[in-house]
Amino acid sequence: MMLRREFLTQREDLEIVMIERDLSTQAAETASKQHLDIIKKLAKLEAECRKLRILAKTSSSLSSNQSVDSHSDGGRERVEGSCSDSWASSAFISELDQIKNEKGGNRSLQGTTSSTEIDLMDDFLEMERLVALPTETQAKNSKDGYELSLMEKLEKIQAEKDDLEREVKCCREAEKRLSLEIEAVVGDKMELEDMLKRVEAEKAELKTSFDVLKDKYQESRVCFQEVDTKLEKLQAEKDELDSEVICCKEAEKRFSLELEAVVGDKIEMEDELEKMEAEKAELKISFDVIKDQYQESRVCFQEVEMKLEAMKRELKLANESKTQAESRVTRMEAEVRKERIVSDGLKEKCETFEEELRREIEEKTMIKREKVEPKIKQEDIATAAGKFADCQKTIASLGKQLQSLATLEEFLIDTASIPGSARSVHNKEALLGKDPHECIKTINGRSLEFLAIQNSNNKTSPPCSSSSDSTTVSLIMSSNRGSSEKNRNGFATVFTRSRNSVNLGI
Repeated sequence: MMLRREFLTQREDLEIVMIERDLSTQAAETASKQHLDIIKKLAKLEAECRKLRILAKTSSSLSSNQSVDSHSDGGRERVEGSCSDSWASSAFISELDQIKNEKGGNRSLQGTTSSTEIDLMDDFLEMERLVALPTETQAKNSKDGYELSLMEKLEKIQAEKDDLEREVKCCREAEKRLSLEIEAVVGDKMELEDMLKRVEAEKAELKTSFDVLKDKYQESRVCFQEVDTKLEKLQAEKDELDSEVICCKEAEKRFSLELEAVVGDKIEMEDELEKMEAEKAELKISFDVIKDQYQESRVCFQEVEMKLEAMKRELKLANESKTQAESRVTRMEAEVRKERIVSDGLKEKCETFEEELRREIEEKTMIKREKVEPKIKQEDIATAAGKFADCQKTIASLGKQLQSLATLEEFLIDTASIPGSARSVHNKEALLGKDPHECIKTINGRSLEFLAIQNSNNKTSPPCSSSSDSTTVSLIMSSNRGSSEKNRNGFATVFTRSRNSVNLGI
């Protein structure tokens, strides 16, 4: 920027110097043109002076020749000569006035007229004297007025000459000043030309340096754009690396926790390894023993394989029977639901019978007190007891059947989870395949009692009229009183079906 400013200032100074030089050259050209014009006018004046000299010579010769002529002819010639003289003098005066006006308008530029002009003026004055001498001798008597006018004109010309001399002096002084100024301007011009050359050289250098700087600026701009793109890429990579560092720190924390857990597990495993080594020693001892036993049991193993094949066949049969048992369980579940409905009806009937029995007992007590018609009362009591016994039997059979189904289902679930229970399952399937009129079978230490369920719509309970039946009814009542109390409070049955079994709860 500093170089550019210096360049601009020097350029402005150079322009100012060039303008001044142009003005000085224009002034010199105008001065030279005016000098040429003055020279031309002086040449014209010289020509007129020569004409006047010729006229003066001719007038002197004519005056000597015409002295003998008549007076009229001489007067006419005088008039003609005076007219020619007046014409020449008037032309000369007009030329001098014109020169004076031109010099008065261009005083600053008239210093260029040299001493030739002064010489010409001297010649002109001498010519006037020569012209004036014959005119004075020829017309002393007849032309006094005309001479006076000419003298006045000559005085005027003399005054103008003095003015012109003063102006010439001023012009010479101005010429000297102008010459000095021109020399100074020429020196300044030379200096300015040298300065211009130096400035042009500096300008060329500055231009080259400016071009170099411009190229460098373009290159730096391209580099700056590349740096910006690289910076953006690096910023994106930095962000990615920061996120990766955060993830790595989190992973490091996780790995440190896992390492601590692994170290703890390692310690535990080392403890277990020590225990296992101790067990290994014990097992080695036992292995030696077992090895001996193995040789003995190898013989038995073949027999066991035979038995295993037989057991596999039994297991297949047991699986088939299990599927059949599951289907039967579903059927029994449906039957249980039906029997539950029936048991609800029987429960209601039982409650009614109990109420009737209470009433009859109360009536019986009243009858015992009153001792009226004991036989009729005993028959009524026997019939009521028989009905009540039938109800108790049905209720007891239903309860036992439900209990047997629940225990059977639990047993099936327990045995299904044991792989070596094929025989017990087979036995259970055999039990399920038997008639429900069979009484008791024992499986795995549990007694299962299957009682015949008599449907009230299809079958009727046998009559019980004897005293033994009444005693059994009383026993059943006493034994099943708890169940009847449960039925009063509410007989709740929950069926929960799973994939393989049905759990029944009372």
